[in-house]
Amino acid sequence: ISSTIDNNFKHDFDSGNLEFLIISNEVYKIIIGKFIIILILCLTNLVASLVLSILFFGISALKIYDIIIAAIPSLINLSCLCLISGIIRIYFEKNSGLLTIFIFPLIIPLILLFSIYLKEGNISILYISYGISLCLAPIFLYLTTKLTVDLYNS
Repeated sequence: ISSTIDNNFKHDFDSGNLEFLIISNEVYKIIIGKFIIILILCLTNLVASLVLSILFFGISALKIYDIIIAAIPSLINLSCLCLISGIIRIYFEKNSGLLTIFIFPLIIPLILLFSIYLKEGNISILYISYGISLCLAPIFLYLTTKLTVDLYNS
């Protein structure tokens, strides 16, 4: 997923489409659009893997429902992290891999909460996971928007 987004931003940057869209002062629409595409891609992959899990492992429908509900916050933050990673790779051009390595561990707490919820079934853990996601996602989207605007202002 990350390589797809990196190439998508890179292609837009190289072709000049990103600059044209930034000039139209609708950067947030670009970022939200890319976020929704990544989120749909992640949800599609989740559903496909759950179908395979049902076929091969015989997981119950109730467990599948729990997995989907618990995975949504992680997928939201993963989508945001892919966006900010793609912009950082363009923004810093050289040696951006190290910065990306420092960004992606931010998804680990949500993955841990996801697995704890699936093991124990405690609904308060799910609320914490959604709270973290709802706090971090707007920050990541805002930072991605600002870095995108700063690409051409610096």
